[in-house]
Amino acid sequence: MPCGEGFGVTIPWYPATNYYTDGFDNWLIEVVHFVNGSGHFGNSFFDPALLSDQSVTIPWAKETAVCENLDEPGNVRWALKDWKLTITIPKLGAHACVVIRE
Repeated sequence: MPCGEGFGVTIPWYPATNYYTDGFDNWLIEVVHFVNGSGHFGNSFFDPALLSDQSVTIPWAKETAVCENLDEPGNVRWALKDWKLTITIPKLGAHACVVIRE
């Protein structure tokens, strides 16, 4: 679906399922994935174009946030303003997985 100057995809899931079925409480951690789709065409795959300053802004109902890029530690910036959290990946290769903690 259109979202700002790009597109957004929402993948619904049931976070309590992990706790109910397996007893894991790690579903409390929020995760945002950045995916660079420039590295393929049809069934051909190649190195993706390096993208700069890719950002997403999400509603955030908490007073603090700390973001960590699991793929490339340190390659993330974030800002919290007016109950919105903006996460920026300065250099995006194929993928970035950002964990958000309070």
